Amino acid sequence: MKVAVFGTRTLGDFEAVDRLILGLPIQDTMLLVDGKLGVSNYAKNKASFQMIPIKHFPANYKRDGVAADDIRNKRIIDESDQVYVFYNVLDEVIKTIIEYATEQDKLAGITEVPGQLFTEI
Repeated sequence: MKVAVFGTRTLGDFEAVDRLILGLPIQDTMLLVDGKLGVSNYAKNKASFQMIPIKHFPANYKRDGVAADDIRNKRIIDESDQVYVFYNVLDEVIKTIIEYATEQDKLAGITEVPGQLFTEI
């Protein structure tokens, strides 16, 4: 099972992300991430500690220009079996991820995490 995790960079409480990663079966699971600061980087580090394989999708700004993040996010969703989104600020990027994952029938969970903001993970 390929699990994609997206989220805001400013999330301050990672308990819901912990529950997801710790609940994933180690065998036959791969985590798909963009590697950006915040939720994605936290999930990547947690999955690595749990020995869950990780596939990192960097954006190709040279080739794709300003659309690079959107193109990368769609590639991650296309390759995934399930998509989870964690956010504290519902911005346009998160909305687009939720909409596209829903269209692809891959949205498995959306978690709003209110509270403090954190900027470095």
